[in-house]
Amino acid sequence: MNDRYQSPLSERYASKEMQYIFSPDKKFKTWRKLWIALAETERELGLDIGQEQIDELKAHMDDINYDVARERERLVRHDVMSHVYAYGQQCPKAKGIIHLGATSCYVGDNTDIIIMAEALKLVKRKLINVMAKLAGFADAYKDQPTLAFTHFQPAQPTTVGKRAALWLHDLSLDLEDLEYVQSSLKLLGSKGTTGTQASFLELFDGDHDKCRRADEMIAAKMGFETCYPVSGQTYSRKIDTRVINVLAGIAQSAHKFSNDVRLLQHLLGKAACAEIADDHLQGYDLHLLHHSLSIVQFLDQVGRHPLGLQKLKHMVGHPVVDGSFSHDGSFFLSVKRSCVIFVRNDQRVRVFGCKNFFRFAFIQQFLFFHEYPPVLFLNSCTLVKHITKYNTGRPEIQYVLS
Repeated sequence: MNDRYQSPLSERYASKEMQYIFSPDKKFKTWRKLWIALAETERELGLDIGQEQIDELKAHMDDINYDVARERERLVRHDVMSHVYAYGQQCPKAKGIIHLGATSCYVGDNTDIIIMAEALKLVKRKLINVMAKLAGFADAYKDQPTLAFTHFQPAQPTTVGKRAALWLHDLSLDLEDLEYVQSSLKLLGSKGTTGTQASFLELFDGDHDKCRRADEMIAAKMGFETCYPVSGQTYSRKIDTRVINVLAGIAQSAHKFSNDVRLLQHLLGKAACAEIADDHLQGYDLHLLHHSLSIVQFLDQVGRHPLGLQKLKHMVGHPVVDGSFSHDGSFFLSVKRSCVIFVRNDQRVRVFGCKNFFRFAFIQQFLFFHEYPPVLFLNSCTLVKHITKYNTGRPEIQYVLS
């Protein structure tokens, strides 16, 4: 589809495996697996659900009728209810038990955790492969002397292998962090509208033990050891921050490695480190090519995106932050529970859910952070006063922000 925006972050840079993990197919098939796990659990705990109904759900787990879901969403404007309806059209016998007792975040948030867990497995595999190659390189050149620097000034001799070992050590620290976060991920489970499992308590006639067991049974069916013991309707967004921090750590290591190589390339002839031009690049001006360093430049540039996302996540998730302004007042960000209010150039007011805002910011490459680096944090009681001061004071803008 060349007539629509496509993010180069996925089209050009993401692997096919990672693209599939975040694809609509993976998302909605996981929704259906969660609905099947819920129905099986409720049946095993005594609700009036037949095996024939569950078999019908399983028969249509992977053949998602997207056209029906899209048409339904035009009417109800709700993605989860649209897919509940579409699934029910394929499974008329099981229509009444799909999503029974659950809220939208049962499929939405549990799927997010499942997708993050699978994505981290892929990142771990690729990270280990990179470390293995870098270890081989370090061993092969452990006796190759080269010049080392301090403050980018010639200092003492070292070896190429030792320098590579520095990059390898950074990645080993990233691997430790990744494995910790990976091992700590739990499923949200079936927490209900406010995290109290009230709807399930009603379904199970006040049996608290069955509510607790439902969580554990669903977790086991979805490949998790357990669920988070306490939550609201959603899992804690600190989980997102943990995952982002892991990705940002790997990005920092890649950025350090690429930056070192680019600096050493500048000293070609003194420090002897350069990216080798491939045969298919013949015809380029080799002088310019040596200084463009396509691979390490890619590491440097793409590595900055998780770092920017980490900064945004920390700012929006900060417990004491309710609003922030740029130094000239033309940028405003306000956190109101799960919504973000975004004002730019005294003209636009946009309200996003937090996750959609992060995606928007990621697509925009954090240009507003690059453009307005100084940020002032304000408490809630100063918001309206400062908004009036920094913009035209239009009533509709004041109304939204108040």
